[in-house]
Amino acid sequence: MNIRYLHILLLLTGVILTGCKDNPVTVTAEPELSTDEVSCTEVWLELKLPHEKIPAEVKLLQDNQEIQNLRVFTEDTLLYVRSLEPSRNYTFLALITPPDNKTVFSNNKEIRTLTPSGRIFNFRKHYFGEAGFSYNNINDAAIINENDIWIAGRFALRDTNINGMSDYNAAHWDGRKWEYRQLWFHLTGGFTGFPEINKVILLPDDKIAFLSGHGIAFMKNGVQYRTDKEPLWTNAFWGTDTSNFYACGSFGKIYRYDGNVWHEIYNAGDITFNKIYGSYNKRNKSYEIIAHGGNVSASRVFSISEDEVTEISMKGVTDIAYDVWLYPGKKQYLAGQVLYYKNPEDTVWSNIPDPDMISLASVTGSALNDIFVATTYDRIYHFNGVDWYRLYPWNSSFDYNKIKVKNNIIVAFGHYYNQGFVNIITR
Repeated sequence: MNIRYLHILLLLTGVILTGCKDNPVTVTAEPELSTDEVSCTEVWLELKLPHEKIPAEVKLLQDNQEIQNLRVFTEDTLLYVRSLEPSRNYTFLALITPPDNKTVFSNNKEIRTLTPSGRIFNFRKHYFGEAGFSYNNINDAAIINENDIWIAGRFALRDTNINGMSDYNAAHWDGRKWEYRQLWFHLTGGFTGFPEINKVILLPDDKIAFLSGHGIAFMKNGVQYRTDKEPLWTNAFWGTDTSNFYACGSFGKIYRYDGNVWHEIYNAGDITFNKIYGSYNKRNKSYEIIAHGGNVSASRVFSISEDEVTEISMKGVTDIAYDVWLYPGKKQYLAGQVLYYKNPEDTVWSNIPDPDMISLASVTGSALNDIFVATTYDRIYHFNGVDWYRLYPWNSSFDYNKIKVKNNIIVAFGHYYNQGFVNIITR
């Protein structure tokens, strides 16, 4: 090859390569529609838009029919669709008109709504403490599996000691029988004893934490290995591990444990807290925590994020509530004279107008199509994602105060006259 031609070719190649380096190819992100959450009758869709396409006019199509028209100002938007049918396939598509007025389309997103959860249950009731004593209280339960359940409270059993009875504050179910336990705490004056336990929660690494008004007792493999003197005068707590706890109780105070010390993060004044609960919100990758308390005249609910506490509006609630539960990012529930519910962004609570579902003591669930409430007169109601149904048997002499659920195991507990009782329900 001629040397001059070769030199020109090399120069042109260098220009081309330099041009590619200085002017890289720009890849434009496309709108993306994905599923955030699905229930039997609802879907939450996440719409992600490139920055250059906002603000935008968005039309959401369901099976080629327009169902929503809104203006979007953020790159990540959650769209909520209700009034769907259970166990059915739907296709969604978003039409986006950005500032340049050139309409673009998202991907087609196919979803299937959930199937209503099952309602074939087996019941088995257990009684605790001696009927002749004036106190036998069950305050909480923790479900590991069908053959590994803990309850906490205070129980009196007759024996041969000098008082003719002994106090116990926990009991364990192994699938065949109950074993009463005495967990010790530091008491006032340098003594130790077995006070009433208010709360029990499961922790990672097979650890269990029990809360009394005198601190926390920790157990692993059935052995109590640690007892903390704090927090005091609390009757509700929740945590993710032994270095991250929230607790609340008397005098309207909420505390947080950071792995080293307990510190007060909020004072709500003249109320007593009876519930704090948290669950992981996969969308914002953080725990969503809610606390409930009140006094003789009103109930109050609070949202907690690390050390920040925000009071939630009680507009629409017309009576005293006793329990609270949430499904993170989607639903909040209050159990009172009736069942109240709302989406987190709503400012007004709605209620379920069922004249039979009243005097509710507790609400909990495992999914949006598997929610339970217990009443003060031994009735349990189940929401399967479509409607509410009263479970049998029931007896007006039993009073529930709490209900817990894990997968297909439900534990409802309360008292029968002056005995405690637990109803283990399996599906």
